[in-house]
Amino acid sequence: MTKFKNLYFYLIIYLLVYVFFALLSPYFWFDEAGQIYMSLGLNHFSPPNSPLGSIGDVILNNNKYNLDPGGFSVILFVWLKASTNYIWVRILPYLFFIISIFLLTKISKSLFSNINSYFF
Repeated sequence: MTKFKNLYFYLIIYLLVYVFFALLSPYFWFDEAGQIYMSLGLNHFSPPNSPLGSIGDVILNNNKYNLDPGGFSVILFVWLKASTNYIWVRILPYLFFIISIFLLTKISKSLFSNINSYFF
């Protein structure tokens, strides 16, 4: 049992270090940049220096150019009103990740009685 506890500890430390460095990287992946443009009311084919769009443009561009869940683009549209700093932009998906891990742990805990089963 102690081997598993050590494994879980090292796994959690690894994930925290990985997420820490992923949050601090100032460069966006192509899909991240596209999601930000969609949330600003623009799309991948918008000309340079285009004015930012409205919430209607966010929904229209998301339906036309993107297959990601539309609700996230709308939430990110509101989120980007506070700041467009790369760390601030990455905190929102990170919050969704933390909430989903918490909820999956609660669901697994109620379904499985063995501690190793619900950690797996």
